[in-house]
Amino acid sequence: HGSSSSSFNSHAFYDHHEYLPQIVLLAHQLDDEFHQSVQSIFKIDKRTKTAHLPKTEGDGVVRYTRGPVKLMERAKAKAECDYFKQAFPTSACVLDLNRCAFIFDDIDTLLDALHLFVQKVQQKKAGNIIDIVRYKNTFTQFSDNPDYADIKLNCVIAGNSNHLIAEVQFLLLAMKKFKDSAHNLYSVQRQKEYFDNSVAKVLPILLDEKRQLFVAGNMGDVKNLCKLMVHQNK
Repeated sequence: HGSSSSSFNSHAFYDHHEYLPQIVLLAHQLDDEFHQSVQSIFKIDKRTKTAHLPKTEGDGVVRYTRGPVKLMERAKAKAECDYFKQAFPTSACVLDLNRCAFIFDDIDTLLDALHLFVQKVQQKKAGNIIDIVRYKNTFTQFSDNPDYADIKLNCVIAGNSNHLIAEVQFLLLAMKKFKDSAHNLYSVQRQKEYFDNSVAKVLPILLDEKRQLFVAGNMGDVKNLCKLMVHQNK
């Protein structure tokens, strides 16, 4: 005999087997345009995957790393494990299907690059990246409890008819090395005072945390997905 109707969770089935595949498919459709857009902001060299910021007190080096579209299985696991308490559909809480990272040697270059990125998006000069709807700054926790830290921006990717949220990460090379190999952060910890007086204060100036987010989404309406995706993560 098949499963009884009482044991079948129709919401979970739709969430993970209908809704999630739709947004993963959309992520694949928008991925190339997303990466072309983020690279255009800093004029990333196609061969070296680097760029140089001319006006900064740091060394000006920007390194770009393209992340693959998150696998369906990993997105499903994230929705089930991290967002199971969130409102239906939980898959809408997965905001990093499309992702990339910019890596810097020093905090001055990171801050200048962050400012330039936000400025370009606000001026509508960032290709198909049309808005920044959320940020996460873990340098604020770094001040009290030194550990891995970075800055993540959730950006709206505009497609021909549907939009999606992507993640752009800004981090220091020392942090990346720590993340990759668990090396100690002595050299980064020495910059703690600088973090306190710069990164923790700059983001509220660059971005309005209370801004109105995008359109409502429901029941497989991918076109109006953006606000729901962000709202469930606030």
